[in-house]
Amino acid sequence: MNDILCIVKTTSQIKNGSWVRVEHGIYPDDLAKVEYCDMIQNMVTFKLIPRIDYTKKTAASGRAKRDNEYKKKIITMNNLSEDE
Repeated sequence: MNDILCIVKTTSQIKNGSWVRVEHGIYPDDLAKVEYCDMIQNMVTFKLIPRIDYTKKTAASGRAKRDNEYKKKIITMNNLSEDE
């Protein structure tokens, strides 16, 4: 039987100075610039540009949460007399 559709998977060649995206590890989807590529040994040296997540920094400080918990309230004499 003859094949009607034949798909050949092509691989792109990595060159020095090209930009790549990291797929696995602790930096997924971050950009990296290829510095040295050795196709014989299947080794690539690159400079990684990690992303900075500013939301983790603000959540870790906890200051915004404390400020919201202890908001200043206006106390009047009427409010004091009602509580007693």
